Amino acid sequence: MPAFEHHLLVCTGPRCHFRDAPSLRAEFTDALRAAELWQRCIVSETSCLIPCNRGPIVAQYPRGRWFQLPDRAAVRRFVDAVLLRGEEMPDLVVRDIGATARVPRKCGRDRR
Repeated sequence: MPAFEHHLLVCTGPRCHFRDAPSLRAEFTDALRAAELWQRCIVSETSCLIPCNRGPIVAQYPRGRWFQLPDRAAVRRFVDAVLLRGEEMPDLVVRDIGATARVPRKCGRDRR
């Protein structure tokens, strides 16, 4: 697996697809290349991420934040502000599970 800093999951569920999520995936490719971040990011398409009325949704991992990126300008702003400069974009955050996620201590049958 290649080394990366960000894994971006672009929702392409029915409602996000209706709101043009597939073209946002292409916009991510262009914006990441322009910012010279292409080698540090993996962009994947995923099925529905649930907050359908807020789409298109992009989940950023390992940070654990979900963003509403409604158009190409928002994608470019996200790449520049969040990925390149490490800034916050609270106006576009839909969900932040990074602060609340818990990792189980043990997995499988030994879990207590």
